[in-house]
Amino acid sequence: MTNAGIQRIKITDEVRGAGSWRFKEAEKRHSDVNKIYREIFDQLKCPLNNEVEIVECKRDDIGGIYDRLLGIDIVFNFPNGMSSTAQEKILFEPYNTVTIEYFNDPDRDIKGDWFTLHTAYYFVGYDRKKTNCLQNWIFLDWNAIQRATNQGRIVWKVRSNRRDGAMANFKYIEVWKIPIDCVIAQDWDGEKWINELFKFGIPPKELSKTSLRRLSYYND
Repeated sequence: MTNAGIQRIKITDEVRGAGSWRFKEAEKRHSDVNKIYREIFDQLKCPLNNEVEIVECKRDDIGGIYDRLLGIDIVFNFPNGMSSTAQEKILFEPYNTVTIEYFNDPDRDIKGDWFTLHTAYYFVGYDRKKTNCLQNWIFLDWNAIQRATNQGRIVWKVRSNRRDGAMANFKYIEVWKIPIDCVIAQDWDGEKWINELFKFGIPPKELSKTSLRRLSYYND
C-alpha cells in the first residue's frame, strides 16, 4: 500500500448472488465519489495526498479483513502521515435515508456492520438517475452518530431486505432527522454545504447562538 490520498479496498474474490450487481454498479461511481471526498477535505482545510490507489486483496488478506470484519472500504491519507477510514454506501433506490446493515443473516444471528463497524466516517450517496454521478450524498462523523444514537437523539428503524434474494436486514433513518453535529457535509435537495463546526472548530456555545452559524456553503 502506498500513501495515496484515497485508497480503496477491493476484495477480488468473486461476489456471488443476485445482489452482486450492486458492487459492480457502485464501482462505476467511484471516480465521482473520489472527487467529492477531495472537495470535502479541501473545504475542511485538511487536503488529502495526491493519487488514488485500488488495493486488491483476498478476503483473508489484511485488506480483506479491514473490509470484511471492520467495515472499512476507504483509507484516507494526509500529508503529515496520518490516516483515517470510511465506509461507503452507493444506493439507487428512491429513498432519502442513511442505512447500515444490521444483521447479515437474522435467522442465523450473524451480526452485520451495526455491531462491527470501526470507521471514522460514513458516506451514503444516491444515483437514482443511473448517470454514474450522485444526485445526493451525505458525509457523516461516525463516532458522533454512535454517540447520538446512544444518547437517544437518533432513533433508527429496522427493515428487512428481501430484494435480490438478500438475507440481511438493515437500520435506517431519514436524512433530515440526523442531528446537525453528526453531519460533516452534504449535498441534498439542491443545498451543498459544510458544517462550520468541522470546518473552523467553532465552539458549540457559539454555534448555539444562531442556526445560521452552523452551515457554510461551499467556497464561502
